[in-house]
Amino acid sequence: MQVCKDKGHLAACLLDTKGPEIRTAMLRDGKDIELEANQLVTIHAVGDEYTKWEGYKDPATGETHIGLSYAKLCSSVKPGNKILLADGSISIAVEKIVDGTSLVGRVLNSKKLGQRKNCNLPGVKVEIPVLTDKDIDDLQNFCVKHKMDFVAASFVQSQQDVLFIRRVLDEAGGQDVSPFGKHSFGKHFYGLDSSTCCYLSDAAHKPYPTHLGASNANMWSRRATACANRSRSSPRSRTRRACATSTRSWRSRTA
Repeated sequence: MQVCKDKGHLAACLLDTKGPEIRTAMLRDGKDIELEANQLVTIHAVGDEYTKWEGYKDPATGETHIGLSYAKLCSSVKPGNKILLADGSISIAVEKIVDGTSLVGRVLNSKKLGQRKNCNLPGVKVEIPVLTDKDIDDLQNFCVKHKMDFVAASFVQSQQDVLFIRRVLDEAGGQDVSPFGKHSFGKHFYGLDSSTCCYLSDAAHKPYPTHLGASNANMWSRRATACANRSRSSPRSRTRRACATSTRSWRSRTA
């Protein structure tokens, strides 16, 4: 920001929250597991114990057990849903729910699985708070304090999620900060209306839920900065209008 100030340029600043996450558990002896296409695997919802619980693959029988940190996994998914691990490089289809803490899935592609890999549940509404305590601290004591323009929030699934982010910002004096949702659940949003969508896009000529991936979010921010640099007046309002133009353009190309 000091460089921009010195050179007389405007730059849109975006804070990307770390957000909550779902991780695979530890593995016996710390060794990766070789998952093979079409094999069955038992997945255990171990919750906060994922840093202690150890998965394994029996070398004699091939019986495989892995853990996930999402405690409500078995009440959130149903047969037919997919579980994506390690940045989506491993896909597992849910076959059946065994009980409240375990399910059986079928591996769809061959790949090694390491411990503490990320997990995504496309099309599934998960019961995880949209902001962690660290996210709240980052928003109120860094984002607002340094007068940043945008917040990219992970795991946005509902109207309540967006309103909660808005409230956290407002309580710290961040009324000028615009949040939008980048999520990993396909096209599923729950209970969003036009006013909520305005919070997400801050550019809503017509209501729509923003679901930008990381690369598009970066493009959005770059275009906002480029447009803002064309004018030296009213930096924050110019940036907002630039963002509106960029978002509408991006949406029309991907409709």
